This record gives sequence, structure tokens and C-alpha cells, in this order.
Amino acid sequence: MFVGSAHLHGLSLPLQVYCPPLTCHSSRQGLKCTNCDGADIGELNRTADEAEIAKTSLKKFADFVLDAANTLRSALVGWNKSLSNEIAPDGVTCNLIVPGRIQTSRVDQLDEAAAKRTGKALDEVRAGSRAAIPTGRYGHVEEFADMATFLCSNRAGYTTGSIVRCDGGAIKGV
Repeated sequence: MFVGSAHLHGLSLPLQVYCPPLTCHSSRQGLKCTNCDGADIGELNRTADEAEIAKTSLKKFADFVLDAANTLRSALVGWNKSLSNEIAPDGVTCNLIVPGRIQTSRVDQLDEAAAKRTGKALDEVRAGSRAAIPTGRYGHVEEFADMATFLCSNRAGYTTGSIVRCDGGAIKGV
């Protein structure tokens, strides 16, 4: 597991929140991207004893991680909207794509880990995941790429500050 933070005016901020605004900033000439210099990323290592302790509180930790991730996502949504308003006069759009379960090697790893953790067959884990998605399947990387391509095209020139879901209907909220 990797964690990271960047430091700004004495505050430690998660990279998920800090890097997008740091790496993408606008000017009257358009959007410019720079490197995320000065950010520290550290690897979290656990000893065998710590791993055993972690198993006993995995559910609480998973809930905390989900809560933290949702909070950080909200920060990115706010930043996206602010940036989109700032750069729209220059003809630059800024949108977010929210992916669902897209068939990638990472999803394969997650499914394999779930099968191992639950003692279920891999096909059973995948079937359960697919059943939770209204389209009944994982998305294809090409579908995600098509959405990104559209949002970057002139045909989406009037779409900015938006959040577009590419999730097969998996997100139940509005």
C-alpha cells in the first residue's frame, strides 16, 4: 500500500487532493501542466505482528479508508468546478470521469484477492460483482477511452465542470 502527502504552508495534504491543483494550473495562454515536485511518497510496510493486529481491525480500517477516499473525491469535485470556471474563458474545458468496474489487470487483481479472502471461486466472485452492476458486466477500457476522447473533443466544447459516470449504472445516487 502506498500513501503520500505533500506539504503546503505547514499543512500535510493527501496527494490525491494536492497534486491535481499543483500539476495543472491555468494562464491566459491556456492550461499548463508541470511536475509534482516536492511531494513525498512513502511506502507503508508492516511486520508480521502488525499484520496480525491489522486483520482484527480490517473492517474498521476499510470503513475509514472509504470515508477518507470519499472526502478526498469531494475535494477533487470542488477543485474541478473551480478550475473549469477559471479556464473556460480561454476555451479550455475541465471535466471528471468517474469509472465503475472497468476490466483491467487491477480489477483482475482485486477479484483474485477477493476470491482468496472469501474462499470463493474466481468466477463466483466475478459473477457477484457483475450482478451488482445494472448492465451486468464490467466496462471495457475502450468505453472509458471513448468517453475521455469525446470530452476532449470539440464536440464537447460546451461541457465543462461536469462529472461524467462511466459505470454501467453502478452508482445508485443522483
